Amino acid sequence: MITEIKKEEIRHLGLELMECSNQINQKIQQLNQLLEQLQEAWSGEDANIYQDAIRSKYIIGLQELAKQINHYGTYLNKVPGAYELLDKTFAQRNINI
Repeated sequence: MITEIKKEEIRHLGLELMECSNQINQKIQQLNQLLEQLQEAWSGEDANIYQDAIRSKYIIGLQELAKQINHYGTYLNKVPGAYELLDKTFAQRNINI
């Protein structure tokens, strides 16, 4: 089995994933700001239930999504380095057949 990797492309994709994670975090901040504004415009039991659901389910889910996307981006950034180390290690060995 032959493994082929375009190292710079993988690094670039990793950086793009990390940027997506940052964008999700920015949207989460915007959502939190909207919820703060909503508290000023809507109060009562229904409002509390709605806001608690958004915070406890959706915002936490979005934060976890952003975290996992960032982990995948970080991983992709490390993959090319691992292949470079393997290439370097095997290039230094003399294999007699």
